[in-house]
Amino acid sequence: MRTFMFRIVTVGALASVLAGVVGCSANPGDSDPPPTAEDISYLGTGTFDGCSGSLVIDDGMSKEDKALFLTNGHCSLDDSVLGRANIDKPLQESVNLSDAEGAGIAAVQVEKRVYWTMTETDVALLQLSKTYGEIDADFGIRGRMLDPEPARVGQEIEVVAAAVGTSVQCSVARVVPTVMEAGLQTRDVMSYSTECSSQPGASGAAVIDRKTNKIVGINNSHNTSGGQCLIDEPCEVDRDGKITVVAGASYAPPIAALATCLKAGTLDLGASDCVLPKP
Repeated sequence: MRTFMFRIVTVGALASVLAGVVGCSANPGDSDPPPTAEDISYLGTGTFDGCSGSLVIDDGMSKEDKALFLTNGHCSLDDSVLGRANIDKPLQESVNLSDAEGAGIAAVQVEKRVYWTMTETDVALLQLSKTYGEIDADFGIRGRMLDPEPARVGQEIEVVAAAVGTSVQCSVARVVPTVMEAGLQTRDVMSYSTECSSQPGASGAAVIDRKTNKIVGINNSHNTSGGQCLIDEPCEVDRDGKITVVAGASYAPPIAALATCLKAGTLDLGASDCVLPKP
């Protein structure tokens, strides 16, 4: 379920408008043991303005690099998130990072939004004021890797939402070509098996592959009562344009496009293999 008062306002205006994880080092080249499902905890997840999120890291980044935090684009607080992609804007907010049990232990200043959009996906990537090395030394928190591979049916996942204190295991039930909500569309979206259900505050939660411990998607929406293509009532659209409503279904856009566009921590929207929406 998308939970944000500003969405109700801005979509109304629409009518008139990436391991805190034991197994992932702040330097991915370090010789830590491969992560396992047992490593999945709240460590390195966090909250941002009422949403959930996660500290993430990319191959080639070092302990000296400023840390990155991943959440939903709709958790951004201005209308620029609608209908376009946006890059590099200073932001005076903070994220709260969690320990393994889900307790908030670190408030870290956000320096800027690196990228945010609700066009074809629902993602915001924030740069923090502290480096990975500083966060690791001060709080024992490291970043999770992003998975550049597309989601697949049957994939075993865990949805970890720090803002609501839930960590639930399930699997990918379907990969939906398009999910539409109040005119906004996301592509190639994961729909969970019934064990996982989104709720207010779970927006932006990391969807983690239980075998690799990498983030494969970002929880973002839930059909609350069977409504069709409305706020908090997303619908599914197949490749022929047929609309289907699945009451109770929860959804997560994949993270593969963002993972592919990150090159050693730098977002390269001009790369030949980068398919993220451009500004």
